[in-house]
Amino acid sequence: MKPVYITKRHIDHERTGKLIRAARVRRKLSIATVAAASGMSSPYLSYLERGDRAWSEETFELVRSVIEGD
Repeated sequence: MKPVYITKRHIDHERTGKLIRAARVRRKLSIATVAAASGMSSPYLSYLERGDRAWSEETFELVRSVIEGD
C-alpha cells in the first residue's frame, strides 16, 4: 500500500478511504471481517472508505494493521 501521510492539519478522507478499500479488496478481505477485527461496525467502516466520515490517526492505524496483517 502506498504511504498515506495523516497530519492534524489536513487529512484527505476520501483518498485515504479509497486507498484502504483498494488494499482490503486486494487482500480479499470483506468489509465485515476488517470491521470486526478493528472493533467497529461494517457500516462505519464503509462510511470511512467512502470518505463520508473523518479518519483519525488511531482508526487509520488500526484498520491498516488489520488489512496488512501486522
